[in-house]
Amino acid sequence: MRYWARNSPALSAVLLVCVAAAGPAVGQLIPSSVIPKSKPSCAVSPTELRTPSAIDEIVLPTAKRAITHLRVVQAGAEILLAGSPMDKNTYEVTIRSKFERASSDSSPICGPISWSPRAGVLVAKDDRLPPRSVWQIELVGAPRAAGNRVAIEDPSFDPSDAAAGLWPPLAPAISALFCENWVGKPPPKRKVGFAGRVALEVSLPSGDQDLDSLQRNAVKDLITGAAALWVAACRECPPDHLAVIWIGNEAFVRSSIGFWLDSSEAAIAVSNAKHAEETLVSSIQNRQYFPDARPKSFEELLQRRPSLNSNVEGVKSLEPYVSAKSFDKAIKTFCAIDPARIADSAVLTSIHKALCRPNLLPRERRARIAIEFRPNGATYCGSDPEIIACRADSTLTEFNTRDFRFRMGKGVSNVGMGPVEIDFVRVLVHEMGHWIGLRHLDGGKSIMASSAERARCIDENTIGQLLRNRSTTPAGSESFLLHDRRGKRIRASSGANRSKRSHPYVR
Repeated sequence: MRYWARNSPALSAVLLVCVAAAGPAVGQLIPSSVIPKSKPSCAVSPTELRTPSAIDEIVLPTAKRAITHLRVVQAGAEILLAGSPMDKNTYEVTIRSKFERASSDSSPICGPISWSPRAGVLVAKDDRLPPRSVWQIELVGAPRAAGNRVAIEDPSFDPSDAAAGLWPPLAPAISALFCENWVGKPPPKRKVGFAGRVALEVSLPSGDQDLDSLQRNAVKDLITGAAALWVAACRECPPDHLAVIWIGNEAFVRSSIGFWLDSSEAAIAVSNAKHAEETLVSSIQNRQYFPDARPKSFEELLQRRPSLNSNVEGVKSLEPYVSAKSFDKAIKTFCAIDPARIADSAVLTSIHKALCRPNLLPRERRARIAIEFRPNGATYCGSDPEIIACRADSTLTEFNTRDFRFRMGKGVSNVGMGPVEIDFVRVLVHEMGHWIGLRHLDGGKSIMASSAERARCIDENTIGQLLRNRSTTPAGSESFLLHDRRGKRIRASSGANRSKRSHPYVR
C-alpha cells in the first residue's frame, strides 16, 4: 500500500476502505468497481519525456531471420519501450498484462503492431489494474546492425521499492507462466505419471562449467520455482508429491511441510502417527499462495503465514519451497523418530524417508536431474545453433551456451556467451516438463511447444496432457529450438553423440 499511496492517494484510500470492509481476499483480487475503466492502449509518443526508470532491456543481436524476444516485468499501470533514434529497424510488438496474483491468462493491450524506435517511444497503458501488474512484452525482429537495444521503462518505478523487496525478480516470471483458469481439485487415490515422486535430486554443473555463487543461488531459486509450477499444475497428485528437492547437499521442502514440522503437531507422530498424518495432509492440501514479495528472512516468512494460507477465489495456489535450513531443529527432531513408529502412515513415512534417508526411497519414488551447460554447443540432440536445450535422457539436460545467454535474474550475470538472450526459467520449465514425461505440444500457448517462439505458459492443454499421462518414465531425448521447425529434421554433428554416461547420475 505504501507504493500505491505515494502514486495514487485517491485510489489507495478507496482500496484501504474496501480491504477493511471485505477482508483479505479484496487485497488479492481488486474488485472491478474500484478499478479505472479507461481502455488499454498503445501509442507512439515522439515527445515523450524520458526518465531514468529503465527496469529491463532487450538486447537485439544481428539476425537473418526474425527472433522472438520475450520479456516479463513487474510494473505500474504504464510502461514505455524506448530505443535509439538511430535504430531504423521495424519491430513487431505485442504487449499483454495481468494482475500478478491472477491465474487467468493475461489480457492483450496491443499487438501485434509495427514499431520503430526512431518514430518515438511506445507507450502502453492499462488502468484497469492497480500497480504491480505483470507485463509481458513480445518483440519480434531481425536487426541488420549490431548494438541495438530496447529499454523497458516504468515511469512509476522507485528504486526504494526494489531495495525494500517489493519488486522481486522471480515473481513476475513465474506469474507469467500461469495462464487459463486453473481449477484446483482434491487429489485422487491413483498416481499420475511423475506424481508418484516424493523427492527430486538435482546435480548442478561443476569444474570448468561451475557457476559463481550468485548464479548458483539463482539457479536454485529457478529450479524450485519451476517445480512449484508443475506441482500446482498436477491436479491429481497425491499430497506428498515432490515434497523435498535436493540440490547438491542442500534440501528444500514445500513450505506447508516446513510449517507443519515447525508446529507442535510433528511431535505427535511419536505417540499418534495417524493423527499426525491427518494434520500433515491437511497442511499440505491447504496450499499457500505465491507471496507479494520474497521474504528477506525466515521470521518474515513466518509472519506472513496467515495470509499465505488464506484462500482467495480465482487465484491458483503456488506453494513455494523453503530451504530446510530454516527448519533445522524441527527436522532433526522429526528425523530422530523411529521409522517403525510411523510405518502404517504412508505420507508420513515417505516424507520421513525423502527428508531424512533419501537413499532408502525406492527408485520409482525419486527422480534425478543433471544440468550441464555446453559452451561448445554440442549436445546429445546435435550442435545446430537453433538448439536452446536438449533433454538427453531421463536424467541429463544440456543447455547450449555457445549460441545463447541465459538470463538468471536481476543482479545476476547471464550464463553463456551466445548472441541470443533468453530467460532460463522459461526453458527450465519446458525441460522439466520432459522429465515429467510430456512430449512436445505444438498447439495453443503450451510451454511444451517445440520452439521458444511458440512456448508461453502452462495452459489447459498442457494440464490435460499431464493428467492423461500415465507413464512414470520421462520422455526420450527432445530438443527445444529457437524457431519453429515442425516437420524438419535437426542436423546432427560429430560432437552430438558424446557419451552421456560420463555424468555420475546417468545410468
